[in-house]
Amino acid sequence: MAKNDVRVSIEGRRVSIETQASKSQERKDGDRVLLRERGQSSYARSLVLAVQVDQDRCTAKLDNGVLKLELVKRQGASAAQNAIN
Repeated sequence: MAKNDVRVSIEGRRVSIETQASKSQERKDGDRVLLRERGQSSYARSLVLAVQVDQDRCTAKLDNGVLKLELVKRQGASAAQNAIN
């Protein structure tokens, strides 16, 4: 997976991660095509956090197929608590 295939977006408390990859393979014997394969895959995940994050201070790093997100809590943000009835 390449960096160009991964998209991370942050909107308030929602963090979304999307990726889309495609690959093709072709084997030839001279001018004849023996095998042609095409594949495409996609992945999407959204998380809603308890507090809002500061979009300008957040970072994302992709290293050997592992995505590492560092999300910084927005100043003055606090977790919302709901009473149970």
